[in-house]
Parts: sequence; C-alpha cells; structure tokens
Amino acid sequence: MAVALALTACGGGVHREFARYYDPSGLFSAVLPRDNQVRVLPPEEGRDQTGPQLLSGVQSVPVPPSPAQGLGGIGVEPLGTQDRTAYYVFAFTADLLQDEEDLARIYTSQPGVDVKVQEPVRIGDETGLLVVADSETQGGVRFSVASGFLLAGDVGYWIAAAFPAGQWEAEREDFLKVLASFRTEVPPAVSAIPVEGS
Repeated sequence: MAVALALTACGGGVHREFARYYDPSGLFSAVLPRDNQVRVLPPEEGRDQTGPQLLSGVQSVPVPPSPAQGLGGIGVEPLGTQDRTAYYVFAFTADLLQDEEDLARIYTSQPGVDVKVQEPVRIGDETGLLVVADSETQGGVRFSVASGFLLAGDVGYWIAAAFPAGQWEAEREDFLKVLASFRTEVPPAVSAIPVEGS
C-alpha cells in the first residue's frame, strides 16, 4: 500500500506541549502535540492487496492560524514561529514482513525519497529503526520525514513527522520524545478515549 505524508507548512524550533493519544482500536498510544488537530485514520477493509494493510492510524497537524489572529484582523500574520510539523502513526498488518527494514520500505521505496539517516533507535521499550529522509511533492515542495519503524508480533508500526527539508536537528528532540512514549498496548478501560493529558 502507498501512504502519502503531507507537509502542512514550515516550522522548526517550536515549543510544544504534549498529551497522550490512545488509539481507539487499542493498538497503540503515544504522546502528540497537545494543541494539534487529531484525525483518526480508519482501517483498510475489503481491498485486494498483497502488501501490508492499514489497521489503524492517526494524523496530528497544527491548527492553521485564523485571519483574526493577524494585525487588526486584516490578515497580517503575527510575529513568531508557527508550528506546522505534522505527526503520524500508522499500524499495519505485518504477517509478510521479516524485520523493520521491510516495514521501512513502505516509505523508502516511494519515488523521490532520499534516505539521509538509517540507524537503530529506542521506541518505547523496544529497539526499532530510525529513518530520516528527504522527499519532494509532485509540485516540487521539498520536505523531510523522520520515521520510527517497529515490528511487534503481527503488527508493524510507522511513527512519522514531516517537516521542512534540513530541519532534522531542530525536530530531533521532540520526535525522539514521541518515540520514547510509544506503547503497543492500550488498557481496555481507555481504548475508547482518543486524547488524554499527560
């Protein structure tokens, strides 16, 4: 299956507060930026596919600034840095995957992806694979994606952040915080709660 990551705009070096997100399907939880808009990604059903299929996921993107936030309501952007980094978590079927590198190819095999970093990384209490790559949209907009890949039984996880090209060092600390917070099990009592403060 092909998964497209959309860069919403530029941003780096932004202070973020985090809150824990619980997947409604009970497949994972992780901290994500508290003020972001969260959209649950539904599973793929009834599709004839030979590769990994999406079981559940979440998209977490910053709230776009309102024109009223501009100077005098005339649309002039306020001074300061606007956070526009988008976070994603995907849970896939993994019965055909041997290791995290197989899972990473869901992204790295796409046209225009240029891998810059590939190394082991801690994801929660497990060892996963960190991949940082540059990419380009069909419209020519270049961006970077930091990804953490983890296999846990018959489920594969892809945790990602999309941000402006060349901003990995500015985004590293927050992304590693998300990876460190990741859990592959959600207690049944909270499985229906999408977001909770941490």
